[in-house]
Amino acid sequence: MQVDANGVSADGNGATLSMNATAVTLENSTGHGLQVFSDHTVLSGGTNSTQLDLNNNNATFSNTATGAPITVTGVADGASDFDAVNYRQLKEAFGGVASTVAMTNIPALDESKELSIGVGLGYFKGTTGVAVGANFRATPRMVFRVGLGTATTGNTTGGAGVAYSW
Repeated sequence: MQVDANGVSADGNGATLSMNATAVTLENSTGHGLQVFSDHTVLSGGTNSTQLDLNNNNATFSNTATGAPITVTGVADGASDFDAVNYRQLKEAFGGVASTVAMTNIPALDESKELSIGVGLGYFKGTTGVAVGANFRATPRMVFRVGLGTATTGNTTGGAGVAYSW
């Protein structure tokens, strides 16, 4: 261990520890480890130099060796306004969009008819939705509509409406 005007440093078995007025650094022989600065902290590791940089504004994941993005795994479902959404939750949202698109594609009731039953298909970002719906003319000027949709993700959507015309 060495102590001088610049701080404290230690070197042993390929790992280094250094501390001074602006940073604390602990690194292994490959240069990975923990660096604590006054305005941010960097944790790095892995064979591809993956790192996490934490500061007052964000947490940034990156691959410093290649510049390629990295995958963050094991993220729980977001539950609050400012939680991250994981891929499973995003796919569920895609299913909701696909089944809603399917419901909007159920043909409308012809003016001369009183009842129609229809099927609609929808597709959004790799997810397929199917919907069934019915239209019923209660009076010459009033139509009721109901629909139910589902998607390959298992999401179900539903809707109902009424229209009066004159």
